[in-house]
Amino acid sequence: MPLQSQPACDAALAIVGAGRMASALGALLSRRGIPILAVAGRSPHSTAEAARFIGAARAVTLSELPAIAPRILIAVSDDALDSVASELAAAGLHGALVLHTCGAAGPAALAPLRAAASSTGVLHPLQTVPSAEVGVLSLPGSAFAYAGDPAAAGWAR
Repeated sequence: MPLQSQPACDAALAIVGAGRMASALGALLSRRGIPILAVAGRSPHSTAEAARFIGAARAVTLSELPAIAPRILIAVSDDALDSVASELAAAGLHGALVLHTCGAAGPAALAPLRAAASSTGVLHPLQTVPSAEVGVLSLPGSAFAYAGDPAAAGWAR
């Protein structure tokens, strides 16, 4: 499905990840009027850079996200996904909408969050993103695969 905008009032979110995909998707969503409340990542420096690129409200730690946003987009490497899901669940994320962008994992990769009453799914762009800047140019109009719980899949759509 092509990237579509949603009304900003329902769509505020936080992003986990400070890399190319997180930055490109975050910047595109922000430019379409969707408030990006925060960006969380492993490195404070990279997270601050991603937040600036995206135009996010602030750079935060992963453990701060449950108090910030009811919608979380996780755009981290495939091998980091399990630990991010577990850390968000341990930090108290409950009843949220959570999507990840990893190509090698389905919605089940977010099982710790689903167990915490969050609606989970995957939103995977069928497009390479060699840099955040290139991603901002190439993602609009690209196809995205999505799957997950009904509420998460609806958000992804």
